[in-house]
Amino acid sequence: MADGEVRYRVTMDDTGVRAGLAGLGTLFAAVGAAALKIGKEAIQIGMDFEYAMAHVAATMGWSVDELNTVGSEAQKQFQMLEDAAREAGATTRFTALESAEALNYLAQAGYNATESVYMLPILLKGAQAGQMGIAETANMLVDVMSAFGISIDQTERLLDVMARTAQRTNTDMSQLGQALLTVGATARVLPGGFEEAALHLGLLADNGVKGAAGGKALRNIILDLTAPLNKAGDMLAELGVSAFDASGMMRPLQDIIHDLNYSMQNFTDQQKMTAISAIFNRIDLKSVNALLATTSDEFARLAFEIEQSSGAITNAAQVQEDNLKGYVTIAKSQLQELALVLYDTMDEPLKEVVKGITEFLTEMMKSDSVTNMAHAIAGLADMIATLAISLLPMLADILSLILPPITEVLKAILPPLVKIISEVVATLKPVIDRVLPLFIRYIEILIEAFMPIIE
Repeated sequence: MADGEVRYRVTMDDTGVRAGLAGLGTLFAAVGAAALKIGKEAIQIGMDFEYAMAHVAATMGWSVDELNTVGSEAQKQFQMLEDAAREAGATTRFTALESAEALNYLAQAGYNATESVYMLPILLKGAQAGQMGIAETANMLVDVMSAFGISIDQTERLLDVMARTAQRTNTDMSQLGQALLTVGATARVLPGGFEEAALHLGLLADNGVKGAAGGKALRNIILDLTAPLNKAGDMLAELGVSAFDASGMMRPLQDIIHDLNYSMQNFTDQQKMTAISAIFNRIDLKSVNALLATTSDEFARLAFEIEQSSGAITNAAQVQEDNLKGYVTIAKSQLQELALVLYDTMDEPLKEVVKGITEFLTEMMKSDSVTNMAHAIAGLADMIATLAISLLPMLADILSLILPPITEVLKAILPPLVKIISEVVATLKPVIDRVLPLFIRYIEILIEAFMPIIE
């Protein structure tokens, strides 16, 4: 080593720092990919929902001009429908898209916007409680209401009765709905309406006659009693049984069955079968005998349950959601609502860009010169720039969702990173303490050597 020459080699292990920085790079790359995926999913969910709501608007009979006219009645009603679908998506197991499809079924049935918004949550509760699809529930509900002449304010009462009947007898809501649809308008003559029909359909279900078969049997029994053929009419008259009261209104079916049983109490089995066969169709004898065998207490018990069924559909829906699978399903629906919130921030810009692309392609097809092509390309570039600017709020929303987890990660890795840097500084300090005086002395020697020359 020459005089005045100082050499010192310093090395340090920066593996931890490099690994930490590499991890940060991987993390931010993953975050970027996640943000893009979230945006893509939001666009798809938003487009599907928007298309479904457009279908509702078309079914309602509104025109594009009406919907685009600010403050128009059509625009207000459409917004009300959209809000209802979004609310259902945010608060139930059914997504906004599924709720929009339900609204379309209601619109097809002739319900206006206000009626559809009122019906939607009831319909969704019915689908959940009965474990049925929305389409099946909507068709069943609308058709039963039409058949029995049920007003819209009685919709939930109908589902309460159906839910309680399904809970207390050997049937389910889907089968009971089929039965009510099959008996249809024939049962409107019953003084107890759909509640009385549900009572007898439940009793028939307990005897193995359910679904459409139960509805057909009840329909035939009502017809045989209210509009008997000659032989049947003669037998009823002979037994002293009438389906109508003095004012010509039909009596409760339970009372008619009771009178029929009472009139044959002293009959032999043969006489009883002869009388029954004369009144009713042979294919319905199983059902007739099932009702005749039902005791007054059994009638009264089920009738009381149905009468006290208020809230049954809500309770049934809530119970089926109060479990992990139910919570997960609701959470998935809420995530779709979150995607729609993001979509709201980029909906209009995307539409403008797509319109711009359409115009660009139109210009391309019409172009017969380089100048026109250049104009078309310039227009497309302008639309893309507009999109980029318009999407900034959406990106901000996405980052607001993903930055909190990043913050937590940084909180986890920064302390060890700071510790590594501190250790490096602590390692270098003794070296600096030893090298610095030598470096200063070296400068002093140089100055002393060159000073005579400078002077």
